[in-house]
This record gives sequence, structure tokens and C-alpha cells, in this order.
Amino acid sequence: MVQTGSTHHNALTTVLSQKVHLVQWKGHKFAMVMPKSLSRKGSIYRSRIAAETLASFQPHREIIQLTGLCKEGNNTIFLTESCNKYGTPTDLLNSPNYVKLSAKKRMRLIIDIIKIYVFLHHEIDEPRVNCDTHEAKQALGQFLVTDDMRVVLSDVDELPIDNPAKNKIATCRNEPKCRLSDAKFMSPEEQYNEEECPEDLSQRQHEVTIKADVWKIPAISNEILNETLPDDSHRNQVIKINKLLSETHARCKSINPQKRISSIEILKQYLTIYEKINGR
Repeated sequence: MVQTGSTHHNALTTVLSQKVHLVQWKGHKFAMVMPKSLSRKGSIYRSRIAAETLASFQPHREIIQLTGLCKEGNNTIFLTESCNKYGTPTDLLNSPNYVKLSAKKRMRLIIDIIKIYVFLHHEIDEPRVNCDTHEAKQALGQFLVTDDMRVVLSDVDELPIDNPAKNKIATCRNEPKCRLSDAKFMSPEEQYNEEECPEDLSQRQHEVTIKADVWKIPAISNEILNETLPDDSHRNQVIKINKLLSETHARCKSINPQKRISSIEILKQYLTIYEKINGR
């Protein structure tokens, strides 16, 4: 673990339950993640779960690299590779550089995100659902863009296991104050009547499967592909890509979760279309 006396750090961001600092040690940059408050059990718990989950996923190209982990009493602090050049995909969307990204490069970012879902759904011992996604831009905040423009999963503290065969049923919590940020973004099985939301916090959750993630992929894709296009030629190319993706996206939107296609099938279709795109 990096010693405090040999580091220089400044705050990158503060999320719901964690603080993230940029740490420099011997010329190397890392992100240091710690609980937002040691007086709040939820903050301490989520930080511990994030560290343990991240460690269990190492090493993998689609997951942010864990470089250090320290536990002292209830406190858990961990270090990851730094991705402060571009930040989250949302940060990239809002930057002046994004307008310059070609349709092919945007598709590459989306494909990286779909690969992350394939990893969560099919490449680990037990499938996991990404519960911390409530609307498209917020969902993009679960990922980071590396300095070489790859997308990696960084927020891993709400990934319940979906394995009914072992009596492990994934449940996602309702949003704070039971207010749906974007009902259309959420899968039908995740939606609820805000006025009938139970007072009991333990009851504010619902059963889901990995197919809830599949429902959201088209909206996440659209957010990246269609945002701030540089010129007419790129706009026309994106229109063609959207047409090619329309059937795949429709198969993600079945009301019955069991009838939705898998993230593996989505990835295959995206890769096929990617190879047909001209340019860089």
C-alpha cells in the first residue's frame, strides 16, 4: 500500500458512498478509493464490497486494474490504475474532443461496454447483474475510459449474483426516495409505482436477471453513438449504423426477459457491423 508520507494526492470525485483521489507515487499515478464517511455503515460496506469484488475479477482486460488494497478495522482503501485523462464515458461525451470521434471509434467504445456485460453474464463463475444503472448517462458513470481509449468497468459495488440454480436470486434496490429517473430506460421487471413504494427500506427491491442489463444496452449505445456528431458525413454513417442495429436492439426489448437475446449475441452483431464501417 502506498504510504501517506510518500504521496501527493488531490480529489477526483465523490460519489454516493466513496471518495476518489488521484495519487502520485514515485512518478506513477493511481486512483485511491475510500469510504465517503467512516460514520456511515453503508459507505463502509459498499467500499469493502467494491474492493472485494474488484479483487475477485482480477486480472481482466474489461475490468479496471486493482493495484493495492488495505484493510484497517472497518476501513477499506484500495488503489486502481488512473483513468483521469478521459474520465467516465459521460465525461468524454461532454468534452470538446468527443465531437471529433468518428462513428467507428464510437462503436469501439460501445463494443467495449458490451464486452463488459458478456464478462459479467457469461465469463465468471456466477452471472452478475449491474443494478446501479437508472438512466443512460448515469449508467455510463459505471465505467472509465483508459488513456488508450478502452472502456473498463470501475463501479462494482452493486453486482448481485444471478444464479437461481443455487438459490441465488438477484435483487435490485429501488432508487432513492422511490423516484424513477427514467422509466423507459429501466426494464419492465425493474419498474414500480412511485406512489406505492413501501416505507420499509428492506422491501424496496425487486428480483431481476441478467436480461435486465440486456434491456438497457440499446439506450447506452444510443447515448454514445448519436451524441454531438461532427458533420453530415458522420451523421449519415451513424444513420446507417442505427438501421443495421435496429433489429438487434428490438430483440433486447422483449417484455418477457427470457425472450431477450443474450449479451453474447449482441456482441456478435455489433462486431459484424463494426467490420463494415469505413474509416478509422
